[in-house]
Amino acid sequence: MANSKKPLDITTAFKPWQQIVLKLIEENKPTEVNPIRNRDVWINANKLLPEGEGISRTSVIFFLQDLREDGWLDSRQQTGRGGHHDVFWVTCPLSEFIDMKIRSLSGELG
Repeated sequence: MANSKKPLDITTAFKPWQQIVLKLIEENKPTEVNPIRNRDVWINANKLLPEGEGISRTSVIFFLQDLREDGWLDSRQQTGRGGHHDVFWVTCPLSEFIDMKIRSLSGELG
């Protein structure tokens, strides 16, 4: 019987809406000086999803926090309209992060 395992890639590691968020952040190139707000990520990700689909702001916030814990994003709290919220910026190229994530998953599935 042939091995029909699908190779690990971005589609294995992330849900479709998460892939949209990753690409959206990469295209915006947020920096510590010019970070991106979770609200902006949420609004723009929903614009890019297929009609009739949507993602909650809470899901986006949790995903951004996971990306921070995984080391792709960094953040700080900012005060503004609506109180305190985190703003995020990228710490390394997306391709490096995806490679690291896939290697990590390969080790877990080992």
